Amino acid sequence: MLLIYKLTKEKRYLSEAEKAAETLEKLAVEMLYQANNTAFSAGALLELYKITHKNYIWI
Repeated sequence: MLLIYKLTKEKRYLSEAEKAAETLEKLAVEMLYQANNTAFSAGALLELYKITHKNYIWI
């Protein structure tokens, strides 16, 4: 969603990325697994922060 938002500047893609981040927070787990997904998510949350300046990092 963030890549499409960067290309088109259409707010609906940014809104969808923010919804996904909020959903991800609700799915927090105590133990790391599938580290590749965790790494991709962390990168996306960082990009979302750079765009919105909202804190989506809950560490």
